[in-house]
Order: sequence, then C-alpha cells, then structure tokens
Amino acid sequence: MKNTLLCLSIIALILVTYLTPSINLVYSINSRLDNYLNITKKFNEPIQYAYLVKYFDHDGDKIADNIVLSKNKTYDVIITLSDIPWYLLKKLETLGIQINSIYKHVIKGIHVRNLTLGQLNILKRILHNYIILIENNSMRTLLMDRATKIVGIRSYLWPILSNISVPVTVAIVDTGVDATHKDLANKVIFWKDLTGESNEPLDPHGHGTMIASIIAGDGSASINGTTWITLYGTIHNSAVQIFSLDIPFDQQITLNVSWTSEYAYNECEFFIRFISEENQILQTLNISSFRFQHKIFLPRGDYKILAWTTGIPATYQIRIKVNRTRDQYPPMRGVNPNLNLAVFKVFRSGEIATQDSIILEALDLILELSDTLDIVAINLSLGGYTPSLSLDSAINELAKHGIVTVVAAGNSYIALSAENINTRQIGSPGTAAYAITVGGTNDYYGIAIYSSRGGSYTNGPNLPYVKPDLVAPSGGLVYGSWIVAADSNNPDGNFSDYENDYTGAIGTSFSTPIITGIAASVIALLIQKGEWSNDLSSVLFVKFLLLVSTFETTYIGLHETRFKTQNDTILRDPPPLSFGKKDYDEGFGIIHLPAILYALSHRLNVSNKITLFLNTPNLLSDNISNDLLVYVLPTYLDGCYRIRVEYNGLSDYYLCVYKAMSWDGSPIFIDYLYKNRVETTLRGAGFYVISLKPKKKGDTGTIKIIIEKLPCINPLVIIFSVGLLTTTVLIIILDIIKRSHLKKSSKESRKYFNV
Repeated sequence: MKNTLLCLSIIALILVTYLTPSINLVYSINSRLDNYLNITKKFNEPIQYAYLVKYFDHDGDKIADNIVLSKNKTYDVIITLSDIPWYLLKKLETLGIQINSIYKHVIKGIHVRNLTLGQLNILKRILHNYIILIENNSMRTLLMDRATKIVGIRSYLWPILSNISVPVTVAIVDTGVDATHKDLANKVIFWKDLTGESNEPLDPHGHGTMIASIIAGDGSASINGTTWITLYGTIHNSAVQIFSLDIPFDQQITLNVSWTSEYAYNECEFFIRFISEENQILQTLNISSFRFQHKIFLPRGDYKILAWTTGIPATYQIRIKVNRTRDQYPPMRGVNPNLNLAVFKVFRSGEIATQDSIILEALDLILELSDTLDIVAINLSLGGYTPSLSLDSAINELAKHGIVTVVAAGNSYIALSAENINTRQIGSPGTAAYAITVGGTNDYYGIAIYSSRGGSYTNGPNLPYVKPDLVAPSGGLVYGSWIVAADSNNPDGNFSDYENDYTGAIGTSFSTPIITGIAASVIALLIQKGEWSNDLSSVLFVKFLLLVSTFETTYIGLHETRFKTQNDTILRDPPPLSFGKKDYDEGFGIIHLPAILYALSHRLNVSNKITLFLNTPNLLSDNISNDLLVYVLPTYLDGCYRIRVEYNGLSDYYLCVYKAMSWDGSPIFIDYLYKNRVETTLRGAGFYVISLKPKKKGDTGTIKIIIEKLPCINPLVIIFSVGLLTTTVLIIILDIIKRSHLKKSSKESRKYFNV
C-alpha cells in the first residue's frame, strides 16, 4: 500500500509540473464577438432590489430615509413596486388618492403628489405587499469642433462613416430641440414634450439643441468655415468671464455687441476685455452705444472674454464672427451626422430644473418605442446630488434591453468642495451601475475643476463600483476654450435671435453627448457586422470597449487645480496615476476613439507565440490628436501566457492587462508593466485586453510586445496532487506511529510474560 501511494505521488508531481490545462469552456481563438458576448452573459446577473433598498432605507420602513414625516406638509413621491396591482390602484382612487403617472416598462411604479401624511399611511398600508421603496420626487438640473479633434473623431471616425449604413437612433432627454437649425435638418424622427407645452419641436432654453448638434449635427451652417457665435446674458459691475474663445489660426474677427439697461447709455458704461492664455490684457473696449461693431486681430490661441458695467445691471447679446476651419470637414460638425434623434422634452420653458417623475415618463416611453425607432442610446445631460432608486433602476433596466445610457457626472466640485464634501459628489442618474458616467476635461487634457468628483458606490456589500467611468472635453473654466454648438433659433433673452448660429457653454452636459455619439456609432458598426444583440451583454461590452480605450491624464494634461470664487479659493489635486485602474476624478481616463476602432479591427490570434512592434507618436507635438495614442488589443487566451515588453526610443508608455469584464461592464484590472516591470504571466481561460497607454509626454518610439505560451499548471491537477500528497504523508505518518506503538506493545508483552 505504501509503495503504491508513493508511486502515485510521484506521478502527481509529474502531472503538476508538465500538464497544460484546458480550463472551463474551450473556444476557438478566432471566436467571433457574438460568442464572446454569449460567454459573458453568465456574469451579468440582474441587480437585486434587496441590496439597493438598504442604501436608501436603513430602518426598513419602505420610506426613504431623506423623507421627513410631518402632519403639516404634503408629499410628492415616486413609489417603486414589485408589480403593478391595478385593482389596488383603483381602490386608492376611490379613497381620493390620485395617481399621476404609472410606469410599466423601465420600472414598475407610480407617481403620486399632494399626499397628506394620512394619505401616505393609507397608501403604504394598501400597497404594503408590493412596495419596494417610497422616495421623494427629486429635482434634476441641467448640468465643438476642437472637442471632436481632441478625442480623435475628426481624423478616425468621419472617414469611415460612409461604410456604416445601419440607421440607429439616439434618444435625448433634455430641454427640447430646435429642429429648424440648418445643422439638424431631417435629424429629428420623433418628438415628445412631456411637459405638454408643444406638439412641435422647440427649445426655449437652447441646452437640448446644443446636445443634439454635438451628437448628430452636420455642420451645414459652418460649411465655409465661417462661424457666428452668439452669447447673451445679464452682467453687473464686477467683471465676469462670459466666454473662452479658441482661434485656430491668426485672423481678424468681427465683434457685434448689443446691450440694454433700464437707464440711458450715457448713465451706464459697458466694457469687454480680451485676455490671452498668458493672462495678458490684449484689448479693453469701452462700449458707449447700445449697438457696436469692432474688428480685432487675434493670433492663434485661446482668449478669455470678460464683461462688466459701471454699477448698473445690463443685458447683452454679443456675436463673434470667426473662421474655425481645421480640415476638409465643416468645423461645427457633430460626432456622427448619420445618427437619428428622438427628443423628449422634460424641462418647462424658463426652468433649468425638472422632476424625476417626468424623466421616468420619458425613459418609460423610450423603452416602449425602442424597437420601433431603433433607439440604441440615451443622452442624459442632467443630474442632481440626491440619490434615486427609481431613476437608477430605470437606467439599469434599459441596459437589459440593449440600450446604452450615457449620463453627465455633474459640475458640483466647486460648490461641494466649499462645503468640505470632496467625494461622492455624483448623484442620480449618474450613479446607475450600468450607465456610462462622464466627467469633463479642458482642451489640454486636464481635469476641469468643476467636474464632479465621484467615489465608491454600492448596490450591496458585494457589489462596489466606482464613478465616473471616463472623461471627455467639456470646456475649460481655467484653461482652454468653451464648447461651441448649435444655438436654438428662439429669442436670445431680450434680443431677436439670429438663425443658424452657434453658442458656447461649459459643463459635463457637453462631454456627455460626445460619448453618446461615440457609443451609438460603435453600436451601428457592431450591428452591421452582425455582432450585436439587444441585451445586457451587448451594452456592457460597449461600455467595456469605451473604458479600455482611454488614457490617464496625470502627467499629460494641464489640470485646473485652483479657482478663486467670490468667497474662497478652491483647490483640486490632479487625477492620480493609477497605471490603468479606475479613480474618482477621471474614471479610467479620457476617451480616445481611434483605440476603439483599432480594437474592433485587430483581434490577436495567439497560439504559441506572437511578437508585436507598436510605434508610439511624438506626444510633444501640437497635433497629437491626429495620432493613435492608445493601442487596444483584444484576445482570447486559454492556458498560461507570458507577456513581455521592450521599450525602444524616447516614448513613455505603460502596458495594462484587463480581463472582460466585471458585472457593471468595467474592465477587470489584472496587471501593468512599466520600466523595470517588464513581464507578467496570465493564467486561466478568458478574453483579455492588452492596452498600451501613454504615461506622459515624450518623443517617438517603438515598443516590442512578446506574448508566449508557457507550460502551465491545471488547478484541478493541483487539487488532485496536493490531496494525494497529503494523503500519502498522513498514511506514512500513521504507519510510523502504528509501528512505534506495536514495537512498544511487544516490549511490554515480553516484559510481562518474562520472555
């Protein structure tokens, strides 16, 4: 027996040393994306309400903790239900409780307003078995040519648009849209005003029109390069920045100014000042008449425009004529003019805030119409600091039906940091786990100081996730220019509007549609290749693909680290260098669209060994946005593989290894290689992404990557062998103990019998 076990142990050691495994399911190296999507389905378990509710309702009374109960107030609430008990809803109406909205698609739930405390208790008692959570109907507020260049859209996406023939639609939930703007002609295929103000498309505010043109505007109104930018507002006696202007080349610009006040112009003076990037005052204009035209020569660069009056409030309209030609495309073209738009107006005229209940109505209708209108993505450039179970759940439900939702992170860093709130500044709907949450940067790849800082969020103790997911250009408050996009043809305050002009603004509202347009374009490409299905796996794959196609800006960007308010000076650290991990400032980093397209056309087939030579661009150049900065190489590996990197030249890059993918669509970080860390070993079957990212600005170089298969230990063999070895050792020990015991007993016996 002992000799047999010893032989088996030796065999086990041989197996441990030399046997290469075939772990889990075996798939062809050339397996298509749809096979990949099928594999991931088992990882994407639905988010459970039981985990979510604990975050909102610690005492378990089914009423959100932030609702303060009082007899002296009425309540406007959204009630998330496990199912809709129609007969009980009718019973509530007979008791005088009016149901304002019923949500049937994105969530099961109702909206009820003007509830007394007594009615709230009656409602809770009648619907008790169905209620998941009662929460406030919270308020959500409204939170480009250069931007499309920065992320690589102009150089990489537009040349291939003619090859994508699949029509897909983006839903915009916002202030509306001006469909009469030349850039948006024939783009809007569906319109719904959830506020009941108009049966025809309109945008009294202008925010939604900017969003629409960033996503799908064709730039027709700027086709010859000449762009009229219109700014309007109200100013007082302190100088305020009203715009930041990007001049792509040396030129003379035209400035038209109209302003008005309650007083005659000889009792009030209006001033405009141009300041260069170096904070040098270029020119100050004292505008003594209500209408004024002036021409200014400006060298290439960015210029802040400040305005003020001599103590008396004044309203103004400023028009700037500038040539923004950069390439063969219209300068004000959006991400993808081939996209269709379905617009859902949820803000009333003159208001910059709306309620969760109206947003939920829009989302519910979007899901209902998604198949008919081919809706694949939703843009939500709105948000708030308050969490909402119903809103986040609705977005997660949309993902399960194949709809990507892209949400603004918010612009709250300055305000919340002043209150010593430095993390978790992002609220719903940006906290939805399946959403793609977008922060903001300036023109120089630096974090915008206003961009809300995220943190670690949770749907329960076992499901932590980090927001934001990534960043994109949103306009610089300290450095760089503002985002410019189509202006609504509605009146500009007290002044008549100029048709087919543009306007400028900053905020994560405008980085969000860049990502929405990219996501919708990628989906159209996948549909055309037959590699898309309307399910959660497809949505999370697109999210995964976008997040790996990023780079960190720590040592590349010009970060906005200091801003002086009227009462305080706000400081912000640059995003940390995480070597491919996710952080609270920029998520995985700034989007780089060329890397996405590269990944979709460069699937690595690794059998035993493959050697790659990747050229890195000169990051000291002014035209780095025209180069492929990030390499994303997806591959399926089964076994043990060594990845080795050799650096040649002056470039400063690091290599990240990710596995696809975590439950919320984020890449699973495995390891990174940089400088002395030249190799790593991967074990186990799965889809991996090897991503080469720039660390800081440097000159050109060539990076050699070697992926080589190694003899590997099968975990099952390890378990079997360890078990066998352990058993052998135990048997040998027991045998020794037994022999010792028998020997001792024999001596005692001989002594007893006097042998």
